[in-house]
Amino acid sequence: MRFISASLVYPVCAEPLRNGVVVVDEDGRIADILSSCSPQLPDSINIESYEGIICPGFVNSHCHLELSHLLGKLPVGTGLPRFIGGVVSQREAQVGIIEDAMQAANDAMWNGGIQVVGDICNTDHSIVVKQRSRIRYHSFVELLGLDSSNANLVMDRGVRLVEEFKAAGLSAFTVPHAPYSVSEALFELIAQRSEEFGSVISIHNQETESEDEMFISARGELFKRLLRLGLPMNQFKQSENNSLRTILPWLSTIARVILVHNSYTSSKDMIWANTLSEGLWWCTCPSANLYIENRIPDVYEWLRSGARVCIGTDSLASNHQLSILEEMKLLCARCPSISFDKILQMATVNGALALGMENETGTLEVSKVPGVLLLNNVEIENPRLTTSTTVTRLA
Repeated sequence: MRFISASLVYPVCAEPLRNGVVVVDEDGRIADILSSCSPQLPDSINIESYEGIICPGFVNSHCHLELSHLLGKLPVGTGLPRFIGGVVSQREAQVGIIEDAMQAANDAMWNGGIQVVGDICNTDHSIVVKQRSRIRYHSFVELLGLDSSNANLVMDRGVRLVEEFKAAGLSAFTVPHAPYSVSEALFELIAQRSEEFGSVISIHNQETESEDEMFISARGELFKRLLRLGLPMNQFKQSENNSLRTILPWLSTIARVILVHNSYTSSKDMIWANTLSEGLWWCTCPSANLYIENRIPDVYEWLRSGARVCIGTDSLASNHQLSILEEMKLLCARCPSISFDKILQMATVNGALALGMENETGTLEVSKVPGVLLLNNVEIENPRLTTSTTVTRLA
């Protein structure tokens, strides 16, 4: 057993303990959380003591590990329509290059304190990296298809890929890519399968202003870009509502739905959505939103509207690093009204709840294997992150 102590221990599920002690077994499982004066701490025990804040491992609720080889390849601030075109034109590469980039990204995430990742997949490229990783991955096999007549074919291909992941001992489910790239028929098939297997749905939502324009008027930059990419836009059904109000009713019976980005979601729509679906989670990817659209949504207003919020990094095509700590620091800078406690919850337990992994990770609780991190260079008396805060993995 290891006995690990710091200036503050944040279990997240309970009040922080000053000079608390986390007891961890050789497998990283939490055996106990003790106060500094607990009688269960004999004088002979060797306690590892640190300055800083101990917290659970981070949960990266949205990532695209497959795109790691695109680091630095796409220009900043182009807007989503042009960014999509760049990903489509440059994502192909030699398998060895893709695998090496994924392995490097995986290692950086582990060393940066990330314990769990909700990862978007379009191929089987990431299977080997995930099999040998210490990170717990929940793989979302992403489906795209606007042609309703091909919905069953698209679903069958997705299911075959899911089975490849499961045969490798990995968790995987089929999910829709985005409101603008999936037909109603395909949405229905995804929802049916999700209800049958009790999975989690993750979907990109309102990442660009032209997404709502496309749904309301079948016009705009996103519509034109998808047309140039060869998508069957004649199959796209114009709606009287914006994208969120159009597609969310098709997913309202699913236990957990993660809406990702939400850069242009209004507070009014957020309140409406939370009323419609009890299992809704809102994932923010601040660095990626800046990289693509030069915009960060007001997450403080999200919280005021009753949203349950988690944090993702998106991909190295749209980010300079896959670091939840850097996302937290950016949120602190842009939304200073959000408390340290709230941001830590977004980075840990909220992500675990969104991914359905709360029984294993997200909090420092007995029998869980959440990872144990030390936040260095933090303010202790009134806890908050600083620009120089770093993270050290202790377990």
